[in-house]
Amino acid sequence: MQPEIVPVPADLSSYVNNILVLRSAGSAKTVLPFYADGYPGIIYQQSSKGIIRLPDNKPLSRFFAYGQTIQPIELVIEGDFLIVIFQLFPLTLLNLFGLNPQNLNDDCSDLRRIVETEGQTIFDKLQLFAEPAELIAILSNFLRNSIKNNPRQLDQRIRKSVELIIAEKGTIPMKKVLEAANCSERTFQRQFKNQIGVNPKQFARMIQFQHSYMELIERERATPELIFENGFSDQSHFIKTIRRFTGETPSYHRKKDI
Repeated sequence: MQPEIVPVPADLSSYVNNILVLRSAGSAKTVLPFYADGYPGIIYQQSSKGIIRLPDNKPLSRFFAYGQTIQPIELVIEGDFLIVIFQLFPLTLLNLFGLNPQNLNDDCSDLRRIVETEGQTIFDKLQLFAEPAELIAILSNFLRNSIKNNPRQLDQRIRKSVELIIAEKGTIPMKKVLEAANCSERTFQRQFKNQIGVNPKQFARMIQFQHSYMELIERERATPELIFENGFSDQSHFIKTIRRFTGETPSYHRKKDI
């Protein structure tokens, strides 16, 4: 299932990477795979029978924040549904909501009790609407208010390091990232993991995987150009990476998405 991509409001572009909408009508069962991409996020969902996360069979809240997805998961949905996803930049959960990123690796935090104005929760407001545009407007205003009332300052060294790794598609040597951070390796490693949830090398591998995975789907086969342009030493290295983050070989995904 391909998501609808909604433009991110300009004033939120430093905090939100993408806004995605997924929806389906009918009684059929839908299984949505989610793999590592380096970005946490916020999800609001409306579904007739709820959403179950595999492999742990966990029922998900209708409104929650999620951290780094490291192990592959699947969302199983029975019947019709609407899902709005705000894919956030890696520092946003800690910076705006004070959520510990390490505690949210492969997990989520219920946001239904967050109070916005006059005792009304943001979840109360979301339940009054059913159209994606209305829900996106409410969530955008929620983020704007969070930014306005936020006392925390972004760690510019970590922010720049994250941007550098993303810009280089995860293939940049860690030595160059450390040089740009201009601090000791031990301090950098600790602060990066505390604020992003994973260490710099793991984050780079996730970004590298995501770029190569998307190119695999687009090109429909693992060409030598795809493998080497994405920083893999050989085909075996590429296959191991795809299997590590998805649990399957590249050929499985090629057949699945064609």
